[in-house]
Amino acid sequence: MGILYNVKNLLIKKFDCIDLYDKGHKIEILFKYKNFILPKESGFELRVQNKKTAAKFRKAKLNHLVMEVDKADLVFQEYEPFLKLNLYYNNEKLWVKKYCRK
Repeated sequence: MGILYNVKNLLIKKFDCIDLYDKGHKIEILFKYKNFILPKESGFELRVQNKKTAAKFRKAKLNHLVMEVDKADLVFQEYEPFLKLNLYYNNEKLWVKKYCRK
């Protein structure tokens, strides 16, 4: 590949959803990130239906982050056809993709 392709891959922040766990009253979501410079757990934020929601973030291992959300916070009204979750880092919206093993 060309030099521009390699530079583009270095500049694009990648945030992939690896797995989802049901832990009783909570849901844990495991993410893998790439091209972040020393991310802090306090910089992450979850918004459900564009409203800030309490979520706990912790690093699991190198380049992995775990998000814990209470199931009670994931309730939506009957007029809403689906639940919209947005993840932000330092007030910038992250494009979360499903992780594909190659």
